[in-house]
Parts: sequence; C-alpha cells; structure tokens
Amino acid sequence: HRHPRHRHAAPSEGAAQAFRTAAAAQGIRLLADVSMPTGSAQAASLIAQATAPGPQAIFFAARSRDAVNLAVAAAGSAAVKVGGNGYNTPDVLGAAGTATDGFIVSASWNPGKRDARSRAFVRAYRAKYRGTPSAFAAQGYAGVQLLEAAATAGKGGTPDRVLAGLRRLRAVPTVLGTMRFTRGVREPVYPAPVQVVRGRRPLLAPRS
Repeated sequence: HRHPRHRHAAPSEGAAQAFRTAAAAQGIRLLADVSMPTGSAQAASLIAQATAPGPQAIFFAARSRDAVNLAVAAAGSAAVKVGGNGYNTPDVLGAAGTATDGFIVSASWNPGKRDARSRAFVRAYRAKYRGTPSAFAAQGYAGVQLLEAAATAGKGGTPDRVLAGLRRLRAVPTVLGTMRFTRGVREPVYPAPVQVVRGRRPLLAPRS
C-alpha cells in the first residue's frame, strides 16, 4: 500500500515517529513526510503536498487547532485518514465538524468498551457525576489502580514500598485493560481500542 503521513511539529513528534515505525513494520511505503510548525497557516498547502502522490491513506500527528486545520484541509481527499491522539478530544472533533467523520483513531479507552471492569467504571462514574467519563478520566482511574497494586506488591504505601512494588508488577487488571509490564521497560502494554469518528464522536470500530 502507498501511504503518506502528515506530521505536526515537536509536541506530536512522538506520534509521528510511532506512525513511521508502524509503517516500516507493516511494509507500508510513505510517499510523503511533511511537517508544519505549531500555529502555522500552511495546512492547505501541506495537505496538497501530502496528497499529490495519490496516497491510499494519510496519517495525522497533530493537536489542538493544528489538528482541526489539517482535518478541514484534507476533507476533500478520498484517502483513508488515521489520526493520532490529538483527535481524541471533544474540542478538536467539535471544531472540525464533519471533516473528521470517518477518521480512524486509536485510544487508551472508550466508554463503549464492553468488558466488565469498563462497564462498572462507566456506571459508577455516571452515578457520581451525571455524565459519561472521558478517556482521561479512565486513565486517571487506572493510575490509581496501578498505585494500589504497587502498594500491595510492595507491602506498604511509603514511596520506597510503592517503588519496590512497581518493580514487581507484571500484569495488573485495570479499567483500561490488563496492563503488562516487561522488566526494564518503563511503559506497560495493554490493548488499545480502535475508534471511527462519526458525528463528532469517537465510536468503537466494528470488529472485522
């Protein structure tokens, strides 16, 4: 497949590099690799540059207003559009209007997840706050779950005990899914939901 990727400047370089790495691992050839300074007015010209080779997909690693401007500029392209984490926020999706419809966006969590822990979290959150939790709320809750697991493994709540417990963790069930730790690696691995944006909302993608 032929896929160009559009990347943002420094704040989104992590997502941009992740797109590059994934493309290389999957044998996807990037036809264009362009960047845009934060707050630039170049969105339209850069999207034209990215789409000139006739790509099958465009990868967007941008945030805030830049994410909106790039999505709007690319609205006329028939290419598959894949957004980074910047397209998980209601502000971006709302401001972009229908331009983000059809965007494929991965996430740390989605309130539509059907596993028991996630559903229990959504029920408890709605009962307490009268609204649907965001992915950020779920991430915060998972952080506390990890802290509890570390304190339990370290047999205490002091910083030294929690640190010792963190080093012992290998698999921790959380609202995000089971987080699995590899010795010597700081970040855990867990399943990421795949979403499709419809009507300014990120919905879980149907399972193929």
